[in-house]
Order: sequence, then C-alpha cells, then structure tokens
Amino acid sequence: PQRGKLMMFVVPAFNVSPAVGVALGVGGTAAVALGDPSNTTVSSLSASAMLTTKEQFLGSLKSVLLTGHNDWELLGDARFQSQAQPTYGLGTGATPVSGGFHLNAMDTAAVPGEQPMRFEYVRFHETVFRRVAGNAYAGVGYHLDLHWNVVDESLDPSASPPIVTSHYAYSRGEGF
Repeated sequence: PQRGKLMMFVVPAFNVSPAVGVALGVGGTAAVALGDPSNTTVSSLSASAMLTTKEQFLGSLKSVLLTGHNDWELLGDARFQSQAQPTYGLGTGATPVSGGFHLNAMDTAAVPGEQPMRFEYVRFHETVFRRVAGNAYAGVGYHLDLHWNVVDESLDPSASPPIVTSHYAYSRGEGF
C-alpha cells in the first residue's frame, strides 16, 4: 500500500438467520496506510446497510485506525438497528411466565416459548490506545448502547387473564 492512498471494495450483502429472515443490502471495506507502510499497519473501515424480510434495518460502521509507527490505535464500532428479536426471559431454566404466575394480586396467562420484541438500537463504541512500550498499549474508551421504542409484542395486560411477558414482569418487579 501507498501512504494516504485509499483502497475500497463494495459488494452486495446477503444474510439469512432466524432473527432477521433474509437480509439484503450493501457492504464495503476501505483501507489506507496513515503512516509509512514499512512501519505502520494498514487502517481499515467496514460498513454495511441491510433491510430484512422481517421489516428491520441493520447498519454498521467499524474501524481500526493506526497512526504512523502504530503509535496510536483507534477502535470504533457504530451501529443503528431497527430490530426485532425474540426473548425467552432471564436464566437457563423455564421462564416464570411459561406456565402463568401470580402478579400484583392477579393470575396471568401462560406465555410459552419465545416472546417477540421490536426495538431501536444505537451503539457507539470508541477506544483510543497509545503505545507505552514495545507492543504494549494503554487507553480509554467510551461505550454507549441505547435501546428505545421497545415493543413487547406478546404483552396484553388488558386480556382476561392478563398476558404478561418475562420482560414486563422483570421490569415491574425491578421498578422500571
């Protein structure tokens, strides 16, 4: 590579999984030497944007940037997702809602299996490292993860008996 010369590669992106169904979009990567290539590791950026058959959007940007002589390293991970994902409650045993339970003086209906949820998600992680000696680095980072517009799709507290999910029961029990 030549110092400062940007190398890029863009391709169609494809993914299949139970959580997203089929996802189609575009992905790409870019690389550049931010210092003399003889003593500086090539920096890279990768990005993708996808739409899924389950009405989701998944976008991400990841970076590994190294300055001349690899004196500084910056690691980044930024994502925005309009996501849907099932939850099964907390722990490894049967969820408390799988057979119904007693909550706030009422008996609830059973919610067996998965409990689908939709939400928006933003991640911003950035860590900065400085070489301190040889290949040893020290650094600091900032990690932000936000979830909002959480829609608990199985929840129906007005049903008779009420349908209460693990997310709702835990949140109420913990005062959220």
